Amino acid sequence: MVEILYYIFIFPLESGMRFVLIHTYNLFNNYGIAIILMSLVVNIVLLPLYYLAEHWQGKEREIRKKMQPELDKINNAFKGEKRYYYTKAIYKRFNYHPINSIRVSFGFLIQVPFFVAAYHFLSHYDGIAGVSFLFINDLSQPDRLLSFNNVVINILPFIMTVVNILSAYIYTKNLGKNDKVQLWLLALLFLLLLYNLPSALVLYWTLNNVFSLIKNTLSVYVFKVKSLT
Repeated sequence: MVEILYYIFIFPLESGMRFVLIHTYNLFNNYGIAIILMSLVVNIVLLPLYYLAEHWQGKEREIRKKMQPELDKINNAFKGEKRYYYTKAIYKRFNYHPINSIRVSFGFLIQVPFFVAAYHFLSHYDGIAGVSFLFINDLSQPDRLLSFNNVVINILPFIMTVVNILSAYIYTKNLGKNDKVQLWLLALLFLLLLYNLPSALVLYWTLNNVFSLIKNTLSVYVFKVKSLT
């Protein structure tokens, strides 16, 4: 079953990444640049889905803004079952379900299949073994940039996490605390998942989130401009 899912959802993405990486490497003869361009291509491909995510986020924001005054009154006036049933009645009136809040994370979640494809591809790609890029000595290994008393620290995953948190902060700036915490926790989860993985994969994911950060910053700016006009 897992193998079938892999060939349906992951293998086409992995094949596309391999095509981009190999052809950009042939152009620049540099795997670091090839990984950067591969990440850029992935983000360009995802632009329509990012647009859908922005639309859903705006819709979620508007519905919550309308409901919030009534929800605050109920939370202040009632407890237990009464609060639950009154809250449920408001959700029904606005045609809203709490599970809809996952739409806030959609812009982040749509990257996950691409991450899985990149993980499977870069973790098994022999071409990057022993290849250096900038401060990274070996793209097929963790960066191991700092060491204190035989304790080795990988720096790139922390840079990646800072970028992820900044992107999450901008993406959820106009939303509630729970939405922000949700994406911050996801950023910390990826820190744990990628900490000891190849630098090539961490570099890809870091760049992927740098491009997302730029996109989110531009989206916020455009939203402000539209609000003023």
